Amino acid sequence: MTPTNTVASDVSALKEQGNALFKARRFAESAEKYAKAESQTPQDPVFSSNLSAALYELGDYAGSVHAICRAAKKAQALQNKNDDQEKNLVLLQKLSSRLPKAFIHGMLDGSIDASSLGLVDDGEEDGLERLRFVGEGTGSSNSDSDTSRLWEQFQRVRDERSSISEVDVVKARHRLADLPIFKKAVSPSKEYYPIGQDEVISLIDDWGALPEEQDPINLSALSSSQRKNLSFLFAGVGDARHVFGTIIGLRKAHEKLGPAQQKEINVHLNLLDIHPTALARDLCIMMLLDDHIHNTKTPLEEEILATLFYTYAGVVMPDKCARRLQKTIQKTHDALTKSEPSTQLPSWIHIIPSSIPGLLASLKYWQTIVSSQTRTTRRMVQAHRPISKKATNSFLTGGHPGLDAGFAARVQNNFDSERQAIMNNINQLPEDMLIELIAKAAPTPCPGRDKPRERARWIEAGKEMSVDMLTDMNEKAGSARNTPDLFREAQMYHKTRCFVPPRSFRGRNMADWWSCIRRNNGVPPSMDEVSREMENTWKPNYSLFDAWFDRPPRDGYPNLATLDAFQLLQQIHGFNKRKGLFDAHSSVDEDCPSFSVVSIFFKAAAKAIKVLKGKIMFEILQGDMCHTLAKMRVGDDRPSDFPRKFTRMWLSNVPNYTHGPMNMALYILPNLDDRHLYSAAGSNCLLNTGIWASPADFCHTYTLLSVADVPRFLGYRVKHMEPVFGLISLTPPSQPFPLPLSQLASRVELIHWLSRVLVYTLAPPQSRMEAFRVMYPNNLVPFLNILLHLQTVGFPSHWLSEFLNDVLNDRLMSTATPYSGTMPTPFIEAKRVVQRRKLFLDPWKVDWENILSIAHEALPFPIQVAHDSTSDEICITSPDEIGYYQATVGPSGWCFPTQMMRLNTDQCAVLVFIGPKAQYGADWLAKNMAEVLEGRATRKGDMYLLTVVDEMNMGSSKISWRMRRSRADKMRKEKWTMVPIRFDAREAAANPIPSSKWKEIWSTSQSPIPDLNLELD
Repeated sequence: MTPTNTVASDVSALKEQGNALFKARRFAESAEKYAKAESQTPQDPVFSSNLSAALYELGDYAGSVHAICRAAKKAQALQNKNDDQEKNLVLLQKLSSRLPKAFIHGMLDGSIDASSLGLVDDGEEDGLERLRFVGEGTGSSNSDSDTSRLWEQFQRVRDERSSISEVDVVKARHRLADLPIFKKAVSPSKEYYPIGQDEVISLIDDWGALPEEQDPINLSALSSSQRKNLSFLFAGVGDARHVFGTIIGLRKAHEKLGPAQQKEINVHLNLLDIHPTALARDLCIMMLLDDHIHNTKTPLEEEILATLFYTYAGVVMPDKCARRLQKTIQKTHDALTKSEPSTQLPSWIHIIPSSIPGLLASLKYWQTIVSSQTRTTRRMVQAHRPISKKATNSFLTGGHPGLDAGFAARVQNNFDSERQAIMNNINQLPEDMLIELIAKAAPTPCPGRDKPRERARWIEAGKEMSVDMLTDMNEKAGSARNTPDLFREAQMYHKTRCFVPPRSFRGRNMADWWSCIRRNNGVPPSMDEVSREMENTWKPNYSLFDAWFDRPPRDGYPNLATLDAFQLLQQIHGFNKRKGLFDAHSSVDEDCPSFSVVSIFFKAAAKAIKVLKGKIMFEILQGDMCHTLAKMRVGDDRPSDFPRKFTRMWLSNVPNYTHGPMNMALYILPNLDDRHLYSAAGSNCLLNTGIWASPADFCHTYTLLSVADVPRFLGYRVKHMEPVFGLISLTPPSQPFPLPLSQLASRVELIHWLSRVLVYTLAPPQSRMEAFRVMYPNNLVPFLNILLHLQTVGFPSHWLSEFLNDVLNDRLMSTATPYSGTMPTPFIEAKRVVQRRKLFLDPWKVDWENILSIAHEALPFPIQVAHDSTSDEICITSPDEIGYYQATVGPSGWCFPTQMMRLNTDQCAVLVFIGPKAQYGADWLAKNMAEVLEGRATRKGDMYLLTVVDEMNMGSSKISWRMRRSRADKMRKEKWTMVPIRFDAREAAANPIPSSKWKEIWSTSQSPIPDLNLELD
């Protein structure tokens, strides 16, 4: 065989291999084969063309353009030689169709410059003009209308992209970040939970009490730059226990570094919470902590520590502590009212200006209740009557429909094991001692040995009675039963609802009572005497109050029925023990155990702040977790040198309320500093722990993915996925985005998953109307953000663009189907499909029209819809054309069931707009949204739904939304109505509001955008 024949044979094999790989969608491998074939036969345009197709499918649009230009040049050369002109013309037509698509996607994703088009020489520019000539059919009878439209779209996109500045794009991203991402609650409120329930952790070295949850950061292994830029975010920061735990862990890690590395340490801690009162409380605690730093080993130290202790852990506090707390509240309020608050605060605290009004309102509220003296110690103690553990166990194990059977069995097993452990200890007692113990409480004496059967029955009954008594004692001790250091104090707390103060803070009656309990002898004062003393000399913990408690039917006092006061103490005790804070100089004081445990904790935190002075900053920021982090990425009002990316993030149980791991991936993990080996974001699951049968069901309910598939679709790695008393944590991939397409889901898998997510967003599964429930709040804005995120992960833009265009133009074919059952959605649903059919998406086109008109400049891929604002079809227009509308629900306008419902705070309501020719009303539509999706309930243009609603508030009776003005005007002329519906109850939330009652408030373009630190690419 001649060398020429050998080359031809090799090239033919490469072509066949490349074609086979291409058909198998292994585009990276096929591109390698085509590139090799192209290098061996540089005159043949086919291999350059095939390579361009493979690169296009990989999303390498710039590479595809260059390959197309090479193919066009070669094909034109052959055409000029009259070599198989018809074949070359067909090839040129294919290239002419592919080139504008590659240009469009490349210009929009930023890989191709709109002005130069990334062309490197005159030859490529000639190739562009030749292919454009072919595509537009100039002078030819073979004009391809589809190709011609592609070239028209190319020119339109090029013109638009050339006219849009980077600032325009960033502003569009900001408008998108500012849109609501959740459906609405009928009665929105910010519930205040001042005392947390989870174990104290340190993001440096201790994510939890279990060994597999430790995950320490080795500070010495970090680069110098990384040590200088440590940053931690605490979302849903609550009582800031994890902030204090982290700085304690940081000091411990800091001690292990050499002097040079210690000097490099610089740490930023972001305290983020949606509730201003939680942050106001944290701020007061930090102000007290600063007082302690400056008064260590002075006569004021004990008073400051006692105030810290009772403010942090107590329901009531001694009068001396209450006065110091009042002074701290006043001092903090005064500092925030200054023109430069940062100069009035400790140097290690910074409050974002936009957060100050909310903090001031909470501080002012506390000042008001202090001055009015309307909150009494007696009522506070009465409010603190915890639900019994026995009642809780009965609820959890009594076949509650919302609970997983396995979880209920686990609770029952724990309860049975506790009783059995007590019984085992009783059985080890000698018989004489056992009889003596039982006789103290038994109603009858023990029968003699001459009556063995009666004696045995008496002893067995006595054992059961003893187990009941000891179980009851454990219940009264609460979490202190697991901590011997605190057990005695828990007995006193059960009666008084107060912790034992330091000796100098005790009244005579309380001192005598505690002495009798502690020594287990003597005659204590009567409970009435102790109560009267407390009422006269103790005050409520004002930091536990919030204006929300004044709203009917509440009585102005916090709900303390579920508060296990010793749970926090036991958790701090456990943390102190894990961190080695108990030593010869710092141990539990038997005379005031709880006070000493919390004092040791705060002394360690104060020491850490002192050691790291000038190297540590606490930033206080009020806001919704997802929105706040999204705005950090596009520009916000925080100082420009504050971090936008964090080493680690702790989200508490906020994901329970905000669509779980799905929104962690979309809104939280992009703010991780993925340069760190130790980067991670973690959360727990406290809202609905008992409903999950498995980690698979948890992950699938929120993401519609298996745990193993999360990296293939969302790009992030799952480190932990244990919703039942465990940890949920995700980490960045081992390599930066975009990931190789070979590591990601196939196009078929991706489109099916996207279709399922869309279907579940529009027609969500049923949610239980009870305590144990799944919140599934996402509207269509997060769905658009999924598409944007997938492009960042590495999925080709044209996959996403073509899918979205099918959605927008109501031509999406799918096998996905809604889940009609009650959440959680079992993992087995992932395999359920129906016959492929067209979904009916016309009712949601107004929602898409609003979103995309507001943010289309931010899209990295093209959308193909009308631009005619007079059309009834979906129209992408400018934000100026989107009006902001409002309607008022009359005094009796809210439906009676909604007025009576307890769970009106769940984000599950949308707006339905019903035309005069619609076949069904709002109640029917709310129950049958799956039928709407299937096209069996309404005709095109008869009704529309908005998942993105700006305001819905039963308290103010206001409903606000956005809509294209010309569409709203048309609805008014045709006499449409608007009705809010809720997906949890599957019914209308209010009576229909006629379009004559809709009022335009302002246009979207008039929405104020503050001065921002805009993040330009």
